[in-house]
Amino acid sequence: MASLDTLTRKLEETHVKIIQVRREVVEALRSFYASSSAITADEAVKIAAKWGASHAFPMTGDDADASDLQEKMRRLNVALLDAVDRLQLDESGEMAPEAQLLLSLTQRERLKKQVQQSKTMLALIEQLTEMDRLLGDVDEAIDHQCFVAAAEGVAEVERLVNELAKSENGQGGNVDDKKIIRVVKLQLLSKKNRLLNQLTRYFSCTAVWKDNALRVTADLPEMELEGTKLSMEERRTDFWKACEVLDILAPKMKDIVKAITLHLIKPMLQIPHGTLKQIRDESGVTLKVVVQNPKDASDDSEVAEVQSKCANVVSVLQFVHTELFAGNAELMHQLGDFMWKIPGNLEAQLMNLLQDKIPQDSAALEEYRGVLATAVTRLENTLVAIGFSACSNSQLRGFVDQLNQLHSKKRRQVILSNGRDMMRRDYRDSVKINGASEKCSLTASVGSGKKGKDTGKGGSGSVSASTDEVESSCFHVPDYRVTVCAREVVELAHQTLVEACTSGASSANLLFQTARDLFFLFRTIVPTLYEDDIANDSRTCMLYHNDCLYITYHMVMIGHLYKHRLSAPLNQTATMVDMIPSFRDAGERALTSYTAAQIEEVLSGLKTLPV
Repeated sequence: MASLDTLTRKLEETHVKIIQVRREVVEALRSFYASSSAITADEAVKIAAKWGASHAFPMTGDDADASDLQEKMRRLNVALLDAVDRLQLDESGEMAPEAQLLLSLTQRERLKKQVQQSKTMLALIEQLTEMDRLLGDVDEAIDHQCFVAAAEGVAEVERLVNELAKSENGQGGNVDDKKIIRVVKLQLLSKKNRLLNQLTRYFSCTAVWKDNALRVTADLPEMELEGTKLSMEERRTDFWKACEVLDILAPKMKDIVKAITLHLIKPMLQIPHGTLKQIRDESGVTLKVVVQNPKDASDDSEVAEVQSKCANVVSVLQFVHTELFAGNAELMHQLGDFMWKIPGNLEAQLMNLLQDKIPQDSAALEEYRGVLATAVTRLENTLVAIGFSACSNSQLRGFVDQLNQLHSKKRRQVILSNGRDMMRRDYRDSVKINGASEKCSLTASVGSGKKGKDTGKGGSGSVSASTDEVESSCFHVPDYRVTVCAREVVELAHQTLVEACTSGASSANLLFQTARDLFFLFRTIVPTLYEDDIANDSRTCMLYHNDCLYITYHMVMIGHLYKHRLSAPLNQTATMVDMIPSFRDAGERALTSYTAAQIEEVLSGLKTLPV
């Protein structure tokens, strides 16, 4: 039992000494990491020298280079382990066996708890020592521009700090331990911010965006430090690897995508005759957007411009792959994920370009289709070869397959836009029409077909001719004045229907609907824009009335004129007779409203006359 008491006292003394060591280590760490104070190396040696060797245990390995603090930690650790191994009950005591057993168990549990606390303290000290060493290595790596080593050091310290904080939170940790973790976190944040600033400065000096140009410079002179000389490609590879280790690669890619889109892609696609020019000198290489002289262009057609724009897009991405990413295909793959869709929207910009360049002439559409298929295939194959795989199986291939429908949609936009422009011009300009020359006017022979029958009989022939004249007059436009606007709108509608007759089924349906919408726009826009003139000016009112009737004459015959030339099933359903009542009502309503207003004005004037 006496030996057990001695062992207990010895272990308690060891535990007290560990607590003292921990307290002094805490003070030393605070002195090292505090922003307002610091200690010298000599003072640190004095602190370590105060811990004399209270146990002479054999040490393994070569400790010639270890600090006194680390040696003391190992000695204390060995002392604790030795004390646990020697923890045995003394059976020679005078106490009863039951009492000795109870006392031994109680003391054993207390000793085990103290041993565990001591081990925890030693582990904390070892972790803090390791983190301090890593932070010192980070500083040295930053000073020598070793981006990858510095980033890996920061990442390792972050991992250790997170594990330590998680462990302390799980065990409930005391106030001093939490203060130590907070101090280490602040120090880690300072080192990380320094590294991030260094990376930002390096990239901002390497990639310079200005005036629709990208300049990639060579390494700065101050970057060439003794013992760390790297080639331009190796340093850029280290930069991107460091960004990946620090988990800032995705935000950096988004910034690059926005810069490429703003300074290169958009200007090159939007500027007429915009092209690229590459300038290389001793300090770096520049890619800029320039305006090509139209006289220097070998082919000024829209088809050639589409080929040139697609080739320039490929050139921009190849330049980024070679000069900025040092030929790293994986970086191009990640760039493509952000650039092809959102936020770069390169695919949408190319789709808009191809759609804008669709020729209006149907004859040139097939030539455009062939050129487009070749340009899209070359663009996709070239970009996939450098790692830009986001463009594979894109909507561009589907664009080629849907070219006819897209051509019809573009024609619809152009036709409706032209119609709106016609309606916004001066509505009071008029023209006298010759009813016999109108497309919707039918000759007498087209009427009932009775003309020419019984020509040998005078009375009968006269009656037949009279009948034909009555029937054909229903489809004959009278000679009167209409606005230039209405005449142009009707002519545009007929041109649209002629184009529909030579198009496929889907395109014909869209163009026929466009002709209907053109008349609908007239009935909607004209009464709104010229409401006051129609209501108060007799000439404008009569012209609007004539316009409505003029358009209805053409609506009556449109189905008869074109349906046999339209593709199925439109050749059985093409008609505009359903729109006739609304146009007639609009014209009559305008005329009757104006007449009623004039009558009311006359009556009110008569009432003021003396009787």
